[in-house]
Amino acid sequence: MIIKHFEKYYKNYLLILFVIGSYILNTIYRKRGLDVYYIIALIIIILGFTKFTLIKDLGLSFAILKNKKLYIFLIPTVILSNILLFLIRKYFIGGEIEVETNESIFKLILVFLFLNSVRIFGEEILFRGFLLVKDFKTDYLLFWKLNIGQALFFSLIHSLFNDDLTSKIVLGSFTFISSIYFGWLNRKFDSLLPSWIIHWMNGIQILIIAYFNIYLY
Repeated sequence: MIIKHFEKYYKNYLLILFVIGSYILNTIYRKRGLDVYYIIALIIIILGFTKFTLIKDLGLSFAILKNKKLYIFLIPTVILSNILLFLIRKYFIGGEIEVETNESIFKLILVFLFLNSVRIFGEEILFRGFLLVKDFKTDYLLFWKLNIGQALFFSLIHSLFNDDLTSKIVLGSFTFISSIYFGWLNRKFDSLLPSWIIHWMNGIQILIIAYFNIYLY
């Protein structure tokens, strides 16, 4: 009985270990406490042990990655969004990303691979997960009302902490359009994974900038 249970749910247990490991790294390297996104991720994973219908609606199976049509959207979107984010950071947000030691690079990679995985998963669940609920995604007009609503809320949160008005408008506009596209893409492939993958890979340009020690003003 126990062996059959683990054979059926071993992925869930591995994900729980991943979230816990990410939290430990977050505590060590970022000196932060418990993040709400860790709680969201753990709740979703734990609910995966039950017959809770929302888990099925989210389409979290990696089987979707076998769909070749998905990459027609993923690849150009990741490239374009990273270029645009680089330009926004360079010409509107500013600041600098400095890497002085190999240890700093190591920490950055850890943040990118582990911490961002959980944080972004939590964000996608929180802001776009509900769009995949059957009653919402099948009602075309309702879906688009909710999609625009989540995009507006998501863009406001991401642009709120910029002091400069121009930065708020530029970053907010980019985030708003991206969020609408993410919602539509998830609905098209009936899964939350497309937006999670793109959102996660939007940090690639930060890794490249840090590695080459590029200063942005």
